[in-house]
Amino acid sequence: MAGVILLSRRFHINPDNVATPIAASLGDLTTISLLAAISMLLFRTLGMLYVQLSMLKCVWKVREAITTTPV
Repeated sequence: MAGVILLSRRFHINPDNVATPIAASLGDLTTISLLAAISMLLFRTLGMLYVQLSMLKCVWKVREAITTTPV
């Protein structure tokens, strides 16, 4: 941001007219990047959790079938 202000002063442009839109754009890009990273992390975690729960359910069913005695 300091570079933008220095360049705008060098070319005799009002820094308020330049810095504000650039700061807003950078804020939007940061927010979108964070949301993308968090959503990727959640999808990976939930995907692994689903597989782990499915495996646990299978193990539980096998254990249940082994431990129950037929009447």
